Amino acid sequence: MSTILKPEDNIPTKSSSSTEWINWYKSLRKLLSKNDANTTFMKVWVQRGSNSANDSELRDYLENQGIIIDKDAFDSISDLALAPFNLAYLASKWSLYIIIGFSVIILLIIVYALFNVAKNPEKIVSAAKFAI
Repeated sequence: MSTILKPEDNIPTKSSSSTEWINWYKSLRKLLSKNDANTTFMKVWVQRGSNSANDSELRDYLENQGIIIDKDAFDSISDLALAPFNLAYLASKWSLYIIIGFSVIILLIIVYALFNVAKNPEKIVSAAKFAI
């Protein structure tokens, strides 16, 4: 006779990977409502969560389930550094990247214009006199 493991029998530890935490959350969802599973997950995460499991895969999965877990500055930087290699992350954040891209282009145009003004201020004065 096989034994059925229940989520409370299989709680992740501090050394558990993000995949183990995700699988444990999925087992909670099989038994509990989303709200109850989220509450249970957060209680256990606060008690046993670890920085080693707190990676972008876990945070993205949990965010889609309505759970936000804290990340530090290093996590934010590593997420951004690895984002170009994570297609799922890119797909979920495409509008943010479009806004950032346009902002960078506009900033480069402004810097280029200011550089040209600083390099040749007499051309700007003569163009202004011509326009008047």
